[in-house]
Amino acid sequence: MLNPKARWTCAAWCMVWLLSVAGNMVRAGNSVYRDPAAPEAERVRDLPGRLTLEEKAGFLAGRDMWFLKGVERLDVPSVQVTDCGHGVTIILDEAGQYTGCATCFPTAVAQAASWDAELVYEIGAAIAREARDLGSAFLLAPMVNIHRTPLNGRNYETYSEDPFLAGMLASAFVRDLEASVDRPTKELKAFAKVYLLPGQTRRAEMLLTREAFAFFCPVRRDWVVEPGEFELLVGSSSRDLRRTGRLVVEPQGRLLSP
Repeated sequence: MLNPKARWTCAAWCMVWLLSVAGNMVRAGNSVYRDPAAPEAERVRDLPGRLTLEEKAGFLAGRDMWFLKGVERLDVPSVQVTDCGHGVTIILDEAGQYTGCATCFPTAVAQAASWDAELVYEIGAAIAREARDLGSAFLLAPMVNIHRTPLNGRNYETYSEDPFLAGMLASAFVRDLEASVDRPTKELKAFAKVYLLPGQTRRAEMLLTREAFAFFCPVRRDWVVEPGEFELLVGSSSRDLRRTGRLVVEPQGRLLSP
């Protein structure tokens, strides 16, 4: 039989545990990452702090061949992945049984034989739509390895032995995959500092050329300017400059010399 002091100690620990569990349930129930109306960036920032180290590490491996691990404790679902270089190839139901059908396109090496980036763009668009409709959120394509030997039995999955051709077609394929799933990519770029000229006190001007928006593409091995809309923000200023500018790079993106 426990003495009174031991009983009080046990009761206190039970109360602490119950309060902790209740607090976790309240926090999980009101968590931002669960709110579909919350901005996507806020939902993404809210979730990692709720994961244990083991749960974070678990995302680096799959639950099985075609599903990433989920976190049942936080209602984070398992995510299905699929091969899709020439169409959605893995279509599974909840029981893991193959189901459904999808369009079968020519393999990547056959696509490359056309030298038609516009055609590959349309293939990427069609695959993206079908993958979304079939519930696949993680697409394993395109393969951009360069053909180095004809003895490689998986050469058909990639485009070419020509880096220029492979880069051109891979960028066309991925561009519409990204656009078609409604997940815009945002990138923070830094520019050279701008100082006020003599006599200037409240207004500063700066000229941004297209080269300022270029990024180095390792596949093409060249500098690339992609079309899009950019917001210009001011940082590390001695004055409180709140208004920003908005720039548009026209669709005629071009390659730049390094």
